[in-house]
Amino acid sequence: MSSSESSPAGRRVDLPDGRWVSLRPLRGADLVAMSRDIGEIMERLALAVVDMSWEGDILEEEFDVLRVVLKGWRVSSEEAAVPPAPGESSP
Repeated sequence: MSSSESSPAGRRVDLPDGRWVSLRPLRGADLVAMSRDIGEIMERLALAVVDMSWEGDILEEEFDVLRVVLKGWRVSSEEAAVPPAPGESSP
């Protein structure tokens, strides 16, 4: 899978270190939270996790990992809602 692909279980985001996390699709309330406060963003991210390739709490990860996961969650949700036109590749 690429850095962010959809599966029946959710939106998979691959991390540079080989791990991956699968998140439920992004919702309107998530977008609203992302324009507010970091605590609400992190709470929504933690609740969105469907599956992970490692044990533990996603919120215990370093900021760089969280940034990749948040970006992948947004991008994969956008791509699922509006797939690229024929002949175009996704970012």
